[in-house]
Amino acid sequence: MTGILVAGLVLITAAIAAWEYQQQSRPPQIGFSENRHDFGNVAEGVKVSHVFRILNKGGQALLIKEAKSTCDCTTANLKQNSVPGGGSVSLEVIMDTTMKQGQINKEMLVISNDPVHPQAKISVAANVDPHAGMSSSSRGKIFAGKCATCHVQQGIGKTGEDLYIADCAMCHGFRADGGEAPSLVRFNYDHKQVVTYIRDIIAYGSKSHLSMPGYLAQAGGPLTKLQVDSLVEYLRWRAKMNK
Repeated sequence: MTGILVAGLVLITAAIAAWEYQQQSRPPQIGFSENRHDFGNVAEGVKVSHVFRILNKGGQALLIKEAKSTCDCTTANLKQNSVPGGGSVSLEVIMDTTMKQGQINKEMLVISNDPVHPQAKISVAANVDPHAGMSSSSRGKIFAGKCATCHVQQGIGKTGEDLYIADCAMCHGFRADGGEAPSLVRFNYDHKQVVTYIRDIIAYGSKSHLSMPGYLAQAGGPLTKLQVDSLVEYLRWRAKMNK
């Protein structure tokens, strides 16, 4: 009887060891405590942050290669880039609401050695209170400092669709049908008044949406008249394509 018990214990121990080895051998698998956080109503010109937990649902170590946003106004603070099997680490996401208003949505791309999902996304959102006191000169700050990375540098030397994708798509959507900023394809560009209206907003800024500055060089922006005209022509084409 004793021999049978010993043999049984050996089998159980071996089974447990095999299961543990199997678990530890599983490839890394990324997960998050939550995929989205909404800050709610916040003031313009402040920084808000939220801590996500990056989970490793696999057995082998999960290595975080990079955590980056599509916009420099949203940054990540990752203190540890290796997550053991079954473990987790903190990822602080910080959003700067300077020069923003209305509904804001930002994505954070987390790149890891997960063989199935090497690129995973989380997002943060906020409703930024309108800053009615913004002047045409102050809102031009979007062309300086870290804002220039998205709103100036990527569009240098470009025209038409390439310029739109570089400078405008992050707010108005890649099909110009709206995002954080209004749709630009809801208009009928066959009307001369519409073309003039859109050109003036791009060149000199919006009177109703205060975070839209004038992009024409004469208004303090980075674009030439040729570039502004090329954006209008692209939007005319895109409006027809989106019908």
